[in-house]
Amino acid sequence: MKFLTSLIVSIAMGSIPPALAASDNRVEAMIVTAATQVSDNYVDVVEMPALFTHGLNGLADMGKLSVSQKRALDAAMRAEAKAIGFKPQADILISEIMRFRAGPERDAALTAALRGMMAAR
Repeated sequence: MKFLTSLIVSIAMGSIPPALAASDNRVEAMIVTAATQVSDNYVDVVEMPALFTHGLNGLADMGKLSVSQKRALDAAMRAEAKAIGFKPQADILISEIMRFRAGPERDAALTAALRGMMAAR
């Protein structure tokens, strides 16, 4: 849990260089690591679909989303509700984060998704 908290703080404080946080592999690694950490560190069973949905809700809470981003996010939330298995569920959240422009926008999306995942617990 400490790792996940420090990961979120590092992103929020800008101590992870944008080039690292913006790459597809880096986003995937951070989301999967966060989900695994939450799952491994909580006594109660963690519902992965709910965890990833909270990540999508974190993106929705960002505010300045275009109409097309809102539509894509709504579609992703519907798809998340139907997805079965860790990888397909994680991939939906990851692909939504990757829709944001590389750099500060994607970093902000990643931070928002991680915060949303943490707020769920």
